[in-house]
Amino acid sequence: KKKAASTIQRFWRGMAAKRLIFHKRRQFNKYKKQKSARAIQKTFRGHVARKKYRVLVRVHAVTILQKMWRGFSVRNLSRKRQERYSAAVKIQTMTRCRMARKELKQRKYIHDKQVLISKTARSYLARTRFNALVENRRSSNEMSELGQNLLKTALQYEKDRLMLTALHCNPANTDPEESESLKRFNALCNVNESCIGTGAFARLFREAGLVSKTFLSQTDCDIMFVKCCMGKKKMEYLSFVDAMEL
Repeated sequence: KKKAASTIQRFWRGMAAKRLIFHKRRQFNKYKKQKSARAIQKTFRGHVARKKYRVLVRVHAVTILQKMWRGFSVRNLSRKRQERYSAAVKIQTMTRCRMARKELKQRKYIHDKQVLISKTARSYLARTRFNALVENRRSSNEMSELGQNLLKTALQYEKDRLMLTALHCNPANTDPEESESLKRFNALCNVNESCIGTGAFARLFREAGLVSKTFLSQTDCDIMFVKCCMGKKKMEYLSFVDAMEL
């Protein structure tokens, strides 16, 4: 019995030892597998991380290159647009200046011709009215003192007009000293002035007896002053002669 019990115990202890060894070996193999798996995972993750890093570095470099290229393209495009805009503005400015100068020259030409036509027409109408008045006075033989003064004044102004025509063609641009209109004009001018105003112009008409209900009113004198002066506030000598013709 003791021998059988020893055999059973030895057999059981052997089995228990084998089981323990098997269990330990199994745990050791599991630990080695886990360690190997961790090493493989670590290596793989490192490889993946390095690969991702290289990709990120490559992407970052490409991004920097794209950024630099886009910045260069935008700056170049902006510079070209600015140059085109400046050139267009310069061309438009030159064109508008040329058109403005052309229009101003045309307006000045038209204005000069209008003034010339207006002066010629006023002179012609004044001579026509004067000739009709003279013929009427001569036919009726009832010329009053006022009519005689008007005739004398008109004849003198016609003489002055002819003298002024010669004056325009005179290179020295001098006025005849015996001009009656020049003497009247100088008498109306203030000291150190070469032009007259509306007051002096109206005073001349009042002294001649033309400002009345029958002939001219103060408003008519002012209108004549403005027309002969072309809107100016002062009347020069040539405008004064034109007014006397009217």
